[in-house]
Amino acid sequence: MCVTGWRKRYQFLVLLQRSIAVAVLSYVLFAPSRSYSERMPNKDDCVVLELSALGKPGDTITRAREQVIDDLATWKCVLRMVPGSRS
Repeated sequence: MCVTGWRKRYQFLVLLQRSIAVAVLSYVLFAPSRSYSERMPNKDDCVVLELSALGKPGDTITRAREQVIDDLATWKCVLRMVPGSRS
């Protein structure tokens, strides 16, 4: 009788282990996941965060960086309007 009780407990534990494995596998396969773009922060955001960690000098660099980016965008638009330019 002791062997039968042990065997029943073993079968119960195996069944429990398999059902847990099925539950975990189904969660991994069917759980909604965020898209790649949501997981990866924007490169500009990362730069701004790193610069803001520098304090006041980082804020100055951030403002200058934004101004340069705006100026480059403006020049790119101007060059597009000039006939014969390469851009």
